[in-house]
Amino acid sequence: MSNTFLIVDDDTVFTRILARALKRHGIQSLIAHNQADALTQYSRALAKPNHAIIDLNMGEDSGLDLIPKLLSYGPQLKI
Repeated sequence: MSNTFLIVDDDTVFTRILARALKRHGIQSLIAHNQADALTQYSRALAKPNHAIIDLNMGEDSGLDLIPKLLSYGPQLKI
């Protein structure tokens, strides 16, 4: 399993800073800014993320609504 994080947040500055910090520790990350993008990023990833950091309030999207959808794609995902 990969050491990859899926970062889901509508704050582009935060996601960029967090991804950069993870990279310094050898951790790859995928960035999504809404539910649809997160599901697309996860489904298209060759190395499936094994962790997710999800903003609970992303404008019109809810991180709480996203969690079961992501878990249906990958039940091993740690959130």
